[in-house]
Amino acid sequence: MSDGSPVDVTMTKDARAHWIKFYNHNAAEQAAATGHMRAAMSKLEAYVARLALIIALVRDAAAGQNSFLKIDDESMANAIALGDWFKNEAGRVYQWFSAGVMQRQVQELIEVIKVKGGKITVRELSKSKGQHGKADEARLALRELERNGCRQDAQRRPRRRRTTERGLRAAPGLLG
Repeated sequence: MSDGSPVDVTMTKDARAHWIKFYNHNAAEQAAATGHMRAAMSKLEAYVARLALIIALVRDAAAGQNSFLKIDDESMANAIALGDWFKNEAGRVYQWFSAGVMQRQVQELIEVIKVKGGKITVRELSKSKGQHGKADEARLALRELERNGCRQDAQRRPRRRRTTERGLRAAPGLLG
């Protein structure tokens, strides 16, 4: 070991059982995750293994030992706790970034409504450039705005159609 050659480090039986339980649980959570969170979770297993090694080495050094040959259950449990903390923080950060994206999309939608004089129909929104190209997407976006402070205008009849189309008028103060 003092010559710089690699050393095999093993786990105690309890540490291995703890690792297997963590590994299986993480694999199930990762399969259910999507997007950025799934990518972050794919790296979690390696992080936890490395953290367990570091914790075991630091604990051995602090105790004045230099066996460096086994990762015990306590080191593994601490590494798993750290891994869970990192996973939760990653989820919180991704959620925060996602909320920022949602806020920008709402602002863009409000800008489109401003250009249209403070009111817009589903058809007008779906015809305008942006992420609301389909009528269903435009309808959902307007419903979401309505839930957040806009109100729905009275029904009106478009030309050449027999069905009614509802529009949305921005609530006072929304358009700044």
